[in-house]
Amino acid sequence: NTGQQEPVSLGFLVDMSESMHGKRRRAVHALRKFVLDIKPRDEVFLVGFNHQVQLLQDFTDSRTLLTQATAGLRTAGNTALYDALLDGLQRVQTGQRQKRALVLISDGMDTASRASREEAFRAARSANILVYTIGLGDLSQHTRRPSRPMGGSMWGSMMGPMGGPFIPSHGRPNLGAVDVRLLQTLSDVTGARHFFLSTRDVLSSQDVLEYATQTIAH
Repeated sequence: NTGQQEPVSLGFLVDMSESMHGKRRRAVHALRKFVLDIKPRDEVFLVGFNHQVQLLQDFTDSRTLLTQATAGLRTAGNTALYDALLDGLQRVQTGQRQKRALVLISDGMDTASRASREEAFRAARSANILVYTIGLGDLSQHTRRPSRPMGGSMWGSMMGPMGGPFIPSHGRPNLGAVDVRLLQTLSDVTGARHFFLSTRDVLSSQDVLEYATQTIAH
């Protein structure tokens, strides 16, 4: 039974790389609005990612815990989108509900994953899990995926999974670029929907991002 009243195991994967800095407040606000739709039998987790993947809140139906967890979403570093997707797919499959889905919010292109695009898409196809994507960016910017950084990890002000600090990225990301084709394809192959939101719309109106999250919730 996958009707609207059926409880869901749901995971949020939120890009917190440096290029999300100007959009963080809107993204957090939209997530908090989404939390209001959580039902008592739902279970939801929140993951933030830049170069690494950090579980900010494990499965819970507590609106209070999830709202508090959004405070841990701080921007810095590069983007390990494929690693975050693989982590989210594995994590949501441990959920107790028959209906399962992920919501990926990102404006960047992968620059730091250990996993390849092919590995991530293969896992998404075989998992039988809906992956909704919300792309934030500017289509006038180049959407070519940038080369991966040389050297080790670069982190920001958040604490990492092992307690170590995030070190700021040495390079400046393309703040407007978004790989719409990748995000659209990811949603298409899993049977979900993709929402593209322009940076200008998101920054000028909180209703735009909220509309995407509320549509997914319904």
